[in-house]
Amino acid sequence: MKVFEFTGEITLDDYVQMNGYYIREFFFRKKITLIIFILFFLSFIGLNIHSFIKHGYLRFLEDVLPFLVFIFAILFIVNRPKYLFKKYYAGDKMIKEKRTFCIDDNTINIKGESFSNTLSKDKINRIKYDKDTIYIFTAENALHIIKKRYLKDENEFDELKIFLEMNYTKK
Repeated sequence: MKVFEFTGEITLDDYVQMNGYYIREFFFRKKITLIIFILFFLSFIGLNIHSFIKHGYLRFLEDVLPFLVFIFAILFIVNRPKYLFKKYYAGDKMIKEKRTFCIDDNTINIKGESFSNTLSKDKINRIKYDKDTIYIFTAENALHIIKKRYLKDENEFDELKIFLEMNYTKK
């Protein structure tokens, strides 16, 4: 029986990366993105075709600028600047605690100074992988983070990903 044991802490950069990943995962995971872009495109054409037919050109302030503002708002939501997360990171005392992970065939144990969590296979909603991070979702908006730097080297991180895929991913 293979057991992975390691410790680590979540930094502000990890927190920012996790939030960015979650927003992209939520926003782009479903077909909602395609629907939003199609509706956006049809709205742009529908609202501006009258102006184009009447004037023969599009007026920037009335026709194009509102759509550019909308695009920049969406980009800002998806790629929030790091300083917006500092307040939330600083206010969450548990997120800064050092975590000890013990992962075996049946359970994932996560312990900190003020918490202990045991995840069985049925408590795990899904597991997602980023470039240097493993996200273990227990609910739509609750997750645990495992960073590559928590483990000895990249090979052990890859072994853990394969192990989680084989033992914890719902088929």
